[in-house]
Amino acid sequence: MALIRQTNRSIRVLHVDDQPDFTDLTATYLKRNDDSFSIAAAKSVDGALERLRETDFDCIISDYDMPEKTGLDFLEIVREDYPDLPFILFTGKGSEEVAGKAISAGATDYLQKGAGSDQYSLLANRIRNYVDKSHAQRQRERQLEAIKNAREPISILNDDGEFVYVNTAFAELYGYSETELLGEHWRLLYPDEEIPHVQEQILPTVHSQGYWHGQTTGLRADGSTFVEDHIISTTGRGDLVCTVRNATERDERERTLKRYETLIRALNDPVYALDADGKFTFVNDAFVNLVGYERERILGSTPGLIKNRNDVETAERNLASLLSSTGPESLVFEVEIQPKDGDPIYCEDHMGVLPYEGDEFDGSVGVLRDITERKERERDLQRYEAIIEASGDPVYSLDNDGRFTFVNEAGVEMTGYDEEKLLGEHISIIMEEVDIERGKQLIDSLLASEGTWDTFEMEVITRDDERILCENHLGLLPESCEYSGTVGILRDITDRSQRKRELERQNARLEEFTSVVSHDLRNPLSVAKGRLKAAQDECESEHLDHVQSAHERMEALIEDLLTLAREGEAVTDLEQVDLGSVAANCCHATSEAEGNPCIATDKIIRADRSRLQQLLENLFANAVEHGGEDVTITVGDFDNGFFVEDDGVGIPESERSRVLEAGYSTSAEGTGFGLGIVKQIAEAHGWAVDVTESESGGARIEITDVEFL
Repeated sequence: MALIRQTNRSIRVLHVDDQPDFTDLTATYLKRNDDSFSIAAAKSVDGALERLRETDFDCIISDYDMPEKTGLDFLEIVREDYPDLPFILFTGKGSEEVAGKAISAGATDYLQKGAGSDQYSLLANRIRNYVDKSHAQRQRERQLEAIKNAREPISILNDDGEFVYVNTAFAELYGYSETELLGEHWRLLYPDEEIPHVQEQILPTVHSQGYWHGQTTGLRADGSTFVEDHIISTTGRGDLVCTVRNATERDERERTLKRYETLIRALNDPVYALDADGKFTFVNDAFVNLVGYERERILGSTPGLIKNRNDVETAERNLASLLSSTGPESLVFEVEIQPKDGDPIYCEDHMGVLPYEGDEFDGSVGVLRDITERKERERDLQRYEAIIEASGDPVYSLDNDGRFTFVNEAGVEMTGYDEEKLLGEHISIIMEEVDIERGKQLIDSLLASEGTWDTFEMEVITRDDERILCENHLGLLPESCEYSGTVGILRDITDRSQRKRELERQNARLEEFTSVVSHDLRNPLSVAKGRLKAAQDECESEHLDHVQSAHERMEALIEDLLTLAREGEAVTDLEQVDLGSVAANCCHATSEAEGNPCIATDKIIRADRSRLQQLLENLFANAVEHGGEDVTITVGDFDNGFFVEDDGVGIPESERSRVLEAGYSTSAEGTGFGLGIVKQIAEAHGWAVDVTESESGGARIEITDVEFL
């Protein structure tokens, strides 16, 4: 199957043949080969001529042997009005005589019809090639015609440095005719002492940068020299375009020079020209590629084809400003180009006025620069700035010398300095040397590890010498080659630090309490148990059995009391924990009679793993204690927390508010601290506990305000 070529430009083909079935077949194969082909058919020469008067075609395919007029007759008529239109004689009459006559009469090619599909692929390929060459030739001819008619001296050199084109003004400037210069090397027009400068300085600059402008010394045919203002620019084909003028005529020709200087500078950018009525008279290939319309569609149209009404009106106002006596020579403004297909393209329009004399305004020219990426970066910057301001945290950036290049409103408010005072100042205005050194060490670490962010604590010293403890989230500014500075986000952690110290003091007091309980209660209890054992060895008494039971209960109470004190400590080491996995692991830790566990959650939460396990074990043990060995225990989750429920006897509504109190128990065997410990662990995490009823009527303990990940 032939490869279908995708193109933005339709190729219009006129096929002339007295057999409609054959023209239909040809159209089918051509479009299958290339979907850019648009095929029109005619059964006779007269019909084809009528089509030519109505429509512009890119190529003609014609049979040879047709009634009334042959394909050669048709070719002769076409060549009178369309000397350069590609014309392919595609005929079943194959002979060297016909082929020779066709080529002699001006046919572009001769191709014999065939039975297979290969001949159509060959035909399609030749059509594309001839049409592309024809368009390129017409474009070059238009450009050469514009250069020829220009009053500015212009020449074109090939890659061997020989003149392949000069206009009349260029030849006359040096005292030669146009034919005398064609084929000559550029050295002909320079004194010997000037040639090394051109070879070693000017041409390397042109080849590396695509453009050079400066003064050189020109050599005329009569041997005289003059200072010339010289512009040299490269073309896409490797040629050099040279614009020259006599520097002594600067005042008279300045405006004309600027016109061509602007055009030559913009050879790789979209360029357009408008006549006095605001209609396109010229667009280059880059402009055509930008907007997606065919050149023929653009020429003669107004900018409204590719611009919205507001941009058209803006351009008209700028043109009026340029035409005023005090107006600038050129203006730059932004426009939104709407191409034929695709999204809008944002451009800078560099607009200038064509030189004219008196009141006869001749038109304007413009060069478009695509700034779509820049506009997107500007929008991104605006979004980032909005996010930074909305965050409420102080944000700043420093250059590689540690000086402020940006600070947001929150940063100004925290430091007490005006923005103007901070910008350009060293970071030492708000930081002590010890914190600055820590920041440098962090930066070195990031550079060495190719990291982007890290955090350290520091103090901000305000204008009033107040010290604010902050957490500084420090990052490296993105740069492809080398370190270019940092950005920092400050967060006031004074309250958090104070709370941390208070929690540390609280935990210390709890540690002291648990130490006293563990030592001062367990020691006399151990002595009492030892004395009891000695008494039991000496005599039997039911009173001693009661004492032993009391000792065991005291030991259980002390153990639960210690657990309660430990679990009341604030949680500081949080991690990501799989709730279902921890629940499954601790089901078997309650007792041999663990009930029937059902894990119905896959949530990940932030918690202290060991304390979470203690909480779940206490809830499981409580369910088994009150519901028996066959009780079913379910662990699940809801919107902002998780629950543990059973299908046991439940907790009466009148007692639900009391069961979380330390020491409360409905069992004679229990200590009453089990659910109290659950409450302590939950509150240490910042969670809340609620006692309610399960769907089966059993107990349901809900833990809320849990952070899911």
